[in-house]
Amino acid sequence: MTLTADNMTTAKNRAIIAPTEAVNLLATLTDADAPASVQDAPTEAPEAPERDRFHITDRNGLEWYSRKLANIRAERESIKAQAAKMVAALDADETGLKHLYEEEAKATTAALLAAGGNRRKSVDTFFGSFGFRTQPGRYAVTDRDAALPHAQALGCVKVEITVEAYLQAAEAKLLETGELLPGIAKTDDAEVFGLSLPRKKKGGIITTADLDGE
Repeated sequence: MTLTADNMTTAKNRAIIAPTEAVNLLATLTDADAPASVQDAPTEAPEAPERDRFHITDRNGLEWYSRKLANIRAERESIKAQAAKMVAALDADETGLKHLYEEEAKATTAALLAAGGNRRKSVDTFFGSFGFRTQPGRYAVTDRDAALPHAQALGCVKVEITVEAYLQAAEAKLLETGELLPGIAKTDDAEVFGLSLPRKKKGGIITTADLDGE
């Protein structure tokens, strides 16, 4: 093909028009024309559906709420009681074990240290070390009644208020003289919401106790 002025002009026009045609072609493409991998790709992260929360709107809801609170309180008290029993059982086990083996452990430790020329102060075990140490002597109060007047004179006595007894005395004083003792203030009435659980006390009398009150 012989290059002429017209051919060169046509070639230049095609070079200019081609990008425009490509843009127009892309504009006409739809999602159906795109590859499957592109069609399936999510454009935005899907929002997690909000889980419907239970709401108390009737007596059945109150029954459910009271049952949940009662079960939590019962489980808490049960755990406390079980923990106290477990600690007491462990204390008893330790006391019994020491009663049986403490003196033997002392004698064995002393013998092992002596066999090593007493160069070490303790015998190491996997769980700890047995050894002897000198505990410095210290003073201790052995007669509180004899020490009390001297302690008061020196300002060594801390006065502790028995709150319930002081409140009873304050109420009695208020009824008698109309005077409120120092350190006492009456709080304003307040509406308090809570669950009261039935509780059997001594004598088989059924009373109620506030859920958070002990």
